[in-house]
Amino acid sequence: MLRKAFFWILPVLIIAPSIAEEAVARTSRVTCESVRGKTTRCPVDARRGSQIRLVRNRSDTPCDGNWEFRNGSIVVRNGCRGDFEVRTDGGGDNWEEDFSGDRYREFRNVPEIGRFIVDRRSYYDSRRIREFDAIVNGSRERWWANCRSGDELGTGSRRAPENRQTRRIVDFVCDDSF
Repeated sequence: MLRKAFFWILPVLIIAPSIAEEAVARTSRVTCESVRGKTTRCPVDARRGSQIRLVRNRSDTPCDGNWEFRNGSIVVRNGCRGDFEVRTDGGGDNWEEDFSGDRYREFRNVPEIGRFIVDRRSYYDSRRIREFDAIVNGSRERWWANCRSGDELGTGSRRAPENRQTRRIVDFVCDDSF
């Protein structure tokens, strides 16, 4: 009887810690530098659902608009040197979220973008720029809004096309006090 119980309990003891470990969010820091103004790619371990943000600008050149996350790498250009924080949630590629409640604000059918959902808990203010996470057509991405000019929206160094919907998003993000 004791032997049977041992063979049933042993797999649970082996599997349970790995499941618990998978659910833990991991945060790492990466320094990425554009040398002599050239574009540099810094590969990072970031899955769908990861959050990447600039935490320290190490150069005289502002990094706002001179970095982006693309194809598994932080990409910097035009002399941007910075420390980036990469936060990987434990869910890995099985990322799903309930978009109900006050945490999210959805904008549908944004021209040239699609379904755009603002995660109101992810705001990070950097001078005139407010960074935030958005779920765009089912994929979590880091975006920014220029709250000084009030009409610029983008991700990394790419600007979104300017139209009525993107201006509504900028107005919402810049005025939101969630």
